[in-house]
Amino acid sequence: MSFSLALFLLLIGLVIIIKGGDLFVDAAIELAYITGIPKILIGATLVSVATVLPEVLVSTMAVAQGASDMGIGTNLGSVICNTGLILGISIFFLPQRVGGASFTSKSLLILAAFAVLLFGSRDALLSPFEGSVLFLLFSIYIITSIREAKYAPMDDAAPAKRGKIPLACIVKFIIGSLGIIIGARLLVNSGVAIANILGVPERIIGLTVLAIGTSLPELVTTLTAITKKEFHLSIGNILGANLMNLVLIPALCSWIAPGGLPMFSMGSILGSAPFNTTVFFDLPMAFLLSLIVILPGLARERVFRWQGVLLLLLYVFYLLILAFG
Repeated sequence: MSFSLALFLLLIGLVIIIKGGDLFVDAAIELAYITGIPKILIGATLVSVATVLPEVLVSTMAVAQGASDMGIGTNLGSVICNTGLILGISIFFLPQRVGGASFTSKSLLILAAFAVLLFGSRDALLSPFEGSVLFLLFSIYIITSIREAKYAPMDDAAPAKRGKIPLACIVKFIIGSLGIIIGARLLVNSGVAIANILGVPERIIGLTVLAIGTSLPELVTTLTAITKKEFHLSIGNILGANLMNLVLIPALCSWIAPGGLPMFSMGSILGSAPFNTTVFFDLPMAFLLSLIVILPGLARERVFRWQGVLLLLLYVFYLLILAFG
């Protein structure tokens, strides 16, 4: 691929993903108004399912083809990027109240998922049984989301217009989600091609273009939600996406991989002796970032701008350690 073609595809992908994100968030907001379902629930279910679908397909296909190390590494990387970068940006620009049953239930399920993963990391192998426990948490997530949607009060922003969902809204939602996925694919592929043409090392490409590229759907949805001042849609999307990255994808991969999903990746940091970076670096970092969001939200029922700053600083720190370690 020539540089000019790669640059053209990069710009096309950018246009598609921006417009797709705009349509996607508009449709999600319209769904919330029509159905009376709170926006944080719309974000945590429909939006998060659509944005995490590419990661589900990539991880399960990789494990099925024998690349089992991608099964957990890709998911933890997505959680770190979603929380440190995307949620950090969202909280920094729109710090506000997050109390309520939806935030609490999603947060507790995320903490439970980390408990299962930390338990599984003791032998660096997520067994099919432990994967089944994670899938049980995913089932609880779906059931509680449906129950909350059924009994939840209307959004504070505006009265709900309960009624049938118009076809135009459904079409807009589908086109928007496809635009995000296709645009993200174009951006990642063209970005990698440009980096290769310019001679950028593959390790740096993976840490920047690919790491952010796999989370582009969530990033675009969040940035679009910020411009429309729809914070609850944004945080609902990230909480839902992180939960599915922590429960659904590892569960499926643990069933597919022979004998369970390995939680193992050897590496060193700043000249240290080689160690299992998945268990002792990536998993603790994902857990720490999640705690920074969840604990103040549960205790004070709001998120603060300092959390956004801390999340962004830790994410930059994480990238620097990886890049120079």
